[in-house]
Amino acid sequence: MHRRDSLVALFWPELDQEHARAALRQALHGLRHALGDGVLVTRGDEDIGLDAERIRCDVVEFERAAVAGQLADALDLYRGDLLEGFFIRGAPGVRAVARGRAGQAEDRGLAERHGAGGAK
Repeated sequence: MHRRDSLVALFWPELDQEHARAALRQALHGLRHALGDGVLVTRGDEDIGLDAERIRCDVVEFERAAVAGQLADALDLYRGDLLEGFFIRGAPGVRAVARGRAGQAEDRGLAERHGAGGAK
């Protein structure tokens, strides 16, 4: 779950609160339409997230495989740097947040691999 205020600051830092929240509502409407009912979930008026049972995320699968010691499965999911060449004008923090999360998952996977005696 993510706070709406955090999302508007991340994606629309140049907008005032009223316009940024309107942009978020419009984006969420588009996502609901594209992803289908029930994929976006809310908790109260301020928290929004994704139902992990209704959408697939390779970073989450990578993390689960690495933690479970399924290193071959984790490495099969790795496809290189996350969002390489990706940029959202006016929202430079988006790539940094995504890459930070993916980097943490990759580091955990490599640490698990190293801890397993470096087996390939």
